[in-house]
Amino acid sequence: VEPYVEFTGFVEYEQIARQYAKADLFVLPSRRESFGLVIVEAMAAGLPVVATRVGAIPEVVQDNVTGILIPPENPTALAQAINDLLSNPSRMETMGTMGRERAQAYFTWDRAAQRVLDAYQRILST
Repeated sequence: VEPYVEFTGFVEYEQIARQYAKADLFVLPSRRESFGLVIVEAMAAGLPVVATRVGAIPEVVQDNVTGILIPPENPTALAQAINDLLSNPSRMETMGTMGRERAQAYFTWDRAAQRVLDAYQRILST
């Protein structure tokens, strides 16, 4: 694994974008995950995603569009998804582009602020 994977340990906030830029794909094999902001960051950086189908991850990652969703605690499925993407650079590029577009369309701070404002307006108008 070592020639292909870099285990960086803790990364300073200022270095995160640089780390994403060095990557070919993003993998998050969580057992539990609330929202997965790190996935949105990876998608915004144009990376295809391999992640588990837990928590809110399926709301962020569109399976087989912006990434591949796998069952949790399934190392065989994890390895297969990673291998499938790495052996198909064109698919990786397409997923990365789709992920970037999805992140920009749905997960910006402006969009989140607008959704909160809309919710408050609905509540206050009832």
